[in-house]
Amino acid sequence: MTLPIRICITLGTRPEAIKLAPVIQQFQQSPDFETQVVLTGQHREMVAQVMDWFGLQADRDLAIMQAQQSLTDITCRSLQGLEALFKDLQPQMVIVQGDTSTAFSAALAAFYQQIPVGHVEAGLRTDNILNPFPEEANRRLISQIAQLHFAPTARSQQNLEKSGLVGDIHLTGNTVIDALLAVAAQSPACPVPASTGTSTASSSPPSTAARTGAPPSKTSSPASNRCWRNFLTRPYSCPSTATPPCANRSSRPWAITPAPS
Repeated sequence: MTLPIRICITLGTRPEAIKLAPVIQQFQQSPDFETQVVLTGQHREMVAQVMDWFGLQADRDLAIMQAQQSLTDITCRSLQGLEALFKDLQPQMVIVQGDTSTAFSAALAAFYQQIPVGHVEAGLRTDNILNPFPEEANRRLISQIAQLHFAPTARSQQNLEKSGLVGDIHLTGNTVIDALLAVAAQSPACPVPASTGTSTASSSPPSTAARTGAPPSKTSSPASNRCWRNFLTRPYSCPSTATPPCANRSSRPWAITPAPS
């Protein structure tokens, strides 16, 4: 009998929780995967609100949040906590989303242990390393060490292809649309008073602004399960920086072993 693949989905902020919720649900419903959800604690109450709304629970929580924490604090505490956690869980892939300090730290911690990284919402670019800060740098750095890149739009896919990255690039759509549709299907009560035109409902679902006008994603579709499993049957090798642009290389190894020096 084939053992389930160990997946660790790491998040720390409300936008990550919203956009990863449908991905987490799909993994948890599949017998092909043993899924662990890990919170860094970069955000606390805002993440808890989203997790409750989607009926999700974290398996581990690093609880790193402190008053007046800096980017250095978040990165260092996340790296240290995830190092020990990954050694304990021994995931076969770590999944991150977007461009937060949590996403960057989780990708780097996985890379240090030679664990493949899947990057959801990959390829967003402004071409200004300081805008947004630090997100533009975070997502560019994640792209250099990820092996599965899930682009929400054709433009994002083109950005990744032009970068000459190692790994499989997949145009999936944006998972925030999946989250929106899931919430809409519950028909949440959102009364709008006629006098003010503003919502006063405490039961309104959590929301985030989608950065791209993307269709519903294929990242969390049943067909995507085959993508994850097929990828994880390949041997791990460290990414080489001297490789040509690539995309959708389903019949080729995701990484090219660097030539001996």
